[in-house]
Amino acid sequence: MTPTRRAMLPMTLPLLCSMVLAASVGACTVTTGSGRSDVSSSADSGTPPDGGFTVADVGSDAATPETTSDTGPTSDGAANDSADAAPDAGPGTDATADVATADVAADSSAGECKTDKDCDDFSACTVDICGSDHSCKHVPQGGACDDQNPCTLGDACQGGTCTGSPKSCPDTNPCTDDFCDAGTGACSHLFNTDPCDDLDPCTTTDACSAGTCTGSAKVCDDSDPCTADACDPAKGACVTQPTADGASCQDGDACTENDTCLGGKCQAGAAKACDDGKPCTADACLLGACANTPTTAPCDDQNPCTENDACKGGSCQSGTPKSCDDGKPCTSDVCLPATGLCDHTPVNGLCNDQSACTTGDLCANGECVGVPKDCTDGKPCTSDLCDKATGACSHPATIGACDDGDPCTVGETCQGGACQGGGLNPCDDADACTTDACAPGTGCTHTAKDCDDGKGCSTDACDKATGACSHVARTGGCLPNEPCYVLGSCEGLVCKPTQKLACTDANPCTDDSCDLVTGACSSAPVAAPTACTTAACSPGACAAGVCVAGGATPVCDDKNACTVDACSADYGCSHVAIKCDDQNPCTTDACDKATGVCSNVAVAAGTSCAKSACETATCTGTACKVTAVTDCSDTNPCTDDGCSPAGCTHTPKSCTDGLLCTIDTCDPVTGCASSASSTFCDDEIGCSTDACVPGYGCAHTYPAGCCASRPLMEGFDGDGDLQKWALSPDTGPVGWWWLRPVSYGATGQGVMYYGDPLTGTYDSPGVSNFGWLASPWFVVPKTASVKLQFYGYLGLETLGSVDRFQVVVFVDGVPKGDILWDKNEETFTAEDANTWKRFHFDLTAYAGKTVHVEFVIDTVDAQANDGFGVLLDDVRVLGCD
Repeated sequence: MTPTRRAMLPMTLPLLCSMVLAASVGACTVTTGSGRSDVSSSADSGTPPDGGFTVADVGSDAATPETTSDTGPTSDGAANDSADAAPDAGPGTDATADVATADVAADSSAGECKTDKDCDDFSACTVDICGSDHSCKHVPQGGACDDQNPCTLGDACQGGTCTGSPKSCPDTNPCTDDFCDAGTGACSHLFNTDPCDDLDPCTTTDACSAGTCTGSAKVCDDSDPCTADACDPAKGACVTQPTADGASCQDGDACTENDTCLGGKCQAGAAKACDDGKPCTADACLLGACANTPTTAPCDDQNPCTENDACKGGSCQSGTPKSCDDGKPCTSDVCLPATGLCDHTPVNGLCNDQSACTTGDLCANGECVGVPKDCTDGKPCTSDLCDKATGACSHPATIGACDDGDPCTVGETCQGGACQGGGLNPCDDADACTTDACAPGTGCTHTAKDCDDGKGCSTDACDKATGACSHVARTGGCLPNEPCYVLGSCEGLVCKPTQKLACTDANPCTDDSCDLVTGACSSAPVAAPTACTTAACSPGACAAGVCVAGGATPVCDDKNACTVDACSADYGCSHVAIKCDDQNPCTTDACDKATGVCSNVAVAAGTSCAKSACETATCTGTACKVTAVTDCSDTNPCTDDGCSPAGCTHTPKSCTDGLLCTIDTCDPVTGCASSASSTFCDDEIGCSTDACVPGYGCAHTYPAGCCASRPLMEGFDGDGDLQKWALSPDTGPVGWWWLRPVSYGATGQGVMYYGDPLTGTYDSPGVSNFGWLASPWFVVPKTASVKLQFYGYLGLETLGSVDRFQVVVFVDGVPKGDILWDKNEETFTAEDANTWKRFHFDLTAYAGKTVHVEFVIDTVDAQANDGFGVLLDDVRVLGCD
């Protein structure tokens, strides 16, 4: 391109020349970048008013003109001419200018010359002649000369004047203004800002800057982020190429992210994630900003005890409470938030069973129970009825079998409203091990045959078919029937003594022994003078059973400040070392025997202080610096990974969830999992629904008409009638304890435990222990079948004669209870111990009676009681038709 050159010289040269002329004589010559030269000159001018010379300064002192008046004689003017020919000698800068412009006029006062010398005009380009008319003539001549201007070359005389050619200073750079310095004659090149051409077709608006022609890069952006735009340096035309596929770009949609290039076009990426994780908002992206608008959609508030939950105000609002009303006035009906199952906890108080045939209706174990109106007429062959609407009694005659009230007769029948006929009751229980009889007024009796042989090492039994007694020898421990022995071992049927009674009074001056007749311990003084040690650690002698000092008191001080010295009458002097170990592996621990002061000195730097084989650690001063730790993770979710002194360990993980009704397994990929057992929760009640509930255990649902009477149901979770249970007085750490929460309950979160919760045993060292746990009193339902059920964990001895565990039923008003089960009277093996088992007992024989159940433990002796003890859970009495 060809830029337009701007006319800058007319503005810059006058100022530049005025600066040059102020300091030099001659012309100011300027050469521009195009080689052009401008010349300007300056000469003295003036009109001498008195025949002398008036010189006008061109320099900086021109404001004060010099005036030199001729004072010589007017006849010849010689003296004045001589003075005028000399240049100014003053200090002003106009001295050189005055030489360049010489005074050439003759003295007017003289009017004539006499010699050529009088006509010298001091110009090398003229020949000065005094004519015959005595007037000066100046004839021009040629030849070389010096015009005193360093910026001219080839100076020569032309027409009587010394003239030179201007000096040329071009540097071929269009971005400089070139000229000759009139003072020095040197070429100068000043930078300009003129338009120019940098010969690059890919630039525009080229202009000079700092002596260089520079342009702005041509803009080739086509606004497509997926193209690389550039200018072709050969043609100056824009060229566009697609960028690599997959390069990041922006498609212009603020609601997409990670846009990428494909084939030179920007492809939209994934939609911007605006999901706030809340089920009750509609999530969208608007102009690049997320909008989460509340909705009114259905939702789940994660509470299984609400229904029809719905969104409101951006959050899930609980709907209506789940209805758990069972229609019974004697239950508190609630929904359990943990499972969503309905719980119907019995309540106490007045109620109305809607029958005129009952009075004093009260809630009992969730049922409204009244006292039946007595319509009995005492006659076995009438039906005693009550009209529920009116409460009126009626007694219609019946037919069929009856009971005349005599327990020793059977087969009576009703005839005309009276019970007649029948025969004697044989009372045969088909058990050869009982003697059967009938007692008038009492009824059948079945007296058990006594097969006890009195030997502690036999298991005595009676054959119910033949009535024969058997005595089977057993093994294990026994209680010897000999004084001074506390433990024996069964050998055949004989209990051989193995452990004597320890008789000691800790007195060194007595001999202790056991009386082989009475089994009592006794102590007798030793013979004098038996040596002994007094309580003050001095030597002595026994006298009448007492240690009497008899010598100098020994010194227990071992002269070692690092021991604590003491005296014991039983053991004498003792010296217990002071512990200086600071438990720091980076110190050496010691005790100064003179002062007893501990010191802990840092070990050598770099000493290993690793606590296990799984880490690298060294001592720096007294600090242990761990520098590396081995990752013991085996990525197996079924192991607990750790580190022992030998290295990494991988112990199989326990996946038990604490529930008996689940089968717990571990998958090497997914980890622990629990699945419900299909049979464990079966309560053997055909009409009930049994299920294993995660986090709770066995749950049983009894629909209307199925086992309606549940007089007792206690899971020891703190939500039933636990306060009505009674237990034996607390005499020590071993006893009945209510533990909640626990991880070893059969169901729920609570359990009753017999033992010591701190030691996990039922051991009371040196003494036996005994305890009972009693249920509330309840009325046994008059239904076809009544069962007592409970879960039991018996961590007891399995020997037949010790550690008795019994289930006993007490009837109101009867002081002695009936033993439903005794573990020592049944087969109870090691397989039965230390595991949860479900127990069932029939209570049908107690129908209509008020009873309570007791669980009784008696260790009998103080030996081998280091087992876990007994756990009870989920005690229930179910009456079912």
